[in-house]
Amino acid sequence: MSLVVRFPDSLRPERTYAASVVFDAHLGLPHEVVFENRRDILMHAAGDLKRTVQLPDLVFAAGDQDWPARAVRPATILMDAIAELGDRKANDATFGEATQTALFDADVFGTVFWYLTRLEEVQSPDRDQHGRFPASDSRDENQRPYVDELVDALGRVLVSVWPTLQLRRHKFEFVATHDVDRPYKHLFQSPIRLLRSMARDVLREGHIARALRSPLVRSRVRRGHLHLDPFDTFDWLMNQSERQGIQSVFYFICANATGGIDGDYRIDDPRMRALLRRVHVRGHGIGLHGSYRSALDSAVLAGEVRTLRRVCESERIPLDRVRGRQHVLRFEPSRTVSVWAEAQIDEDSTLGHAGRAGFRCGTCRPFSLFDVPNRKVTGVMERPLIAMEGTLLEPRYEGLSLAGASLRINELMRRCQMVGGSFVLLWHNCRLEDDAAKTTYMRALMAAATASNPAIDLSVGTT
Repeated sequence: MSLVVRFPDSLRPERTYAASVVFDAHLGLPHEVVFENRRDILMHAAGDLKRTVQLPDLVFAAGDQDWPARAVRPATILMDAIAELGDRKANDATFGEATQTALFDADVFGTVFWYLTRLEEVQSPDRDQHGRFPASDSRDENQRPYVDELVDALGRVLVSVWPTLQLRRHKFEFVATHDVDRPYKHLFQSPIRLLRSMARDVLREGHIARALRSPLVRSRVRRGHLHLDPFDTFDWLMNQSERQGIQSVFYFICANATGGIDGDYRIDDPRMRALLRRVHVRGHGIGLHGSYRSALDSAVLAGEVRTLRRVCESERIPLDRVRGRQHVLRFEPSRTVSVWAEAQIDEDSTLGHAGRAGFRCGTCRPFSLFDVPNRKVTGVMERPLIAMEGTLLEPRYEGLSLAGASLRINELMRRCQMVGGSFVLLWHNCRLEDDAAKTTYMRALMAAATASNPAIDLSVGTT
């Protein structure tokens, strides 16, 4: 059975995209979009107007003029009513003499568009020193996958109206990702950076012994003993993933690094090529960690894509798709989506807040990105980032202890498990220097294995 969605005749590309996300990506239901002179949204089975579902039209209500500046933010009160809305049955509908109309009191399509395109950020001028929209400035806490919960609630109502509908079932997935900002602590380290690193070990972290050992370790690493480098945790990370049946994805910087914000290595260095081969041979993924400037410059990012492809091709590493994540999680909603599309990025995983873990896009399910300024769907699939170790642990962000980070990871993972979404975790290879950090990461993997088995309590053995 195919459903017909009747929209007001405005913002056609935006409404068509929202309907595609709801029906194609989430519910798995065939549908047809019709635009007509109306103020609400009406759904019915093709060829049958006797049973309908009616929804309000709020986010898109202002129409094409001055879009998207006049887009209306979804009401928070509706978000809090998701459970009640999803529990409604056809018997709760209001009945007319000739028709049966079920009222669903949330603007599902507008809300989906609002979150997935980050309209809140499009409308806001607030940015931090890296040009990022601060999580602290968001009017939503971003701690629940509102989009997934809301669409699933709509799906339950649709099934109550048309019991023969078969909804798509979503399965929980854990995605382990690692941004390679610095593959080695000492291999490409200048003497000045060595001294700075030693000072940081002593003053910030209190590791006097580590600082004193650093010159000797640096000397041995630079003579070829790479396994002694404390940032060379690649084999350890792959070992942990393989024990849980997980494929890690490593994102490498492909810019002309000079030791600044974009790292201190070149991807075509023989030792980096050897690392790429290690990752590939063991069956793990290779992605592009777009440089700082590339988030706003498609020519720069396209050049980095070509570099990654060239190096991988020369090492006989096939790249069936280009997976990307921007360095420092830089993202400008009015520009970066088109940058990714122009640079031919196939899949991105940038969209998580640096300042707060959670659901920046209101979802933990993959979705295709929409280019708001150019009003079109792109070929870029977004796999939203849910949590990063720096977000959880750094004092300037959430500032949690390692034990607190484990609890936060478990809670966010539970939210993903409840809607059958993907928990994307970012843990840098250079943030595993201490055994305690490694233990916390291992607990996250064990929690993921537990979450993949719905019969087991997620909290057991992971705190």
